[in-house]
Amino acid sequence: MELCLRNTFSLLRPGGRFAFSEPNMANPQVWAMKNIDFVARRLHETTHETAFRVKQLRRLFEDAGFEVTTCEPFEFLHPFTPERLIPSVLRVERVLERSPLRAIAGSIRVAGTRR
Repeated sequence: MELCLRNTFSLLRPGGRFAFSEPNMANPQVWAMKNIDFVARRLHETTHETAFRVKQLRRLFEDAGFEVTTCEPFEFLHPFTPERLIPSVLRVERVLERSPLRAIAGSIRVAGTRR
């Protein structure tokens, strides 16, 4: 990850902003994909892909010299959700993201600036 941060953000000027998302290891499906071989094979997980926990991701960026303004779990909409169910899932998602269950959302959004 350190190599990725160094190479990806090497051209970012001081004060420059970044934003992206990563899989959330606290999500049960993400955890299973990373820790149970048959689940990883079934979901076509590759060995070079990784996932993070919120505190771990924040620490990686801060240790690399970045100011993290946002690092939080988000998004319960699964990529395989049938189109007709998306509006309902989004309504449930709005409730879940305001509850303690937010910790197990599928992704982590991280944003900030280069010091």
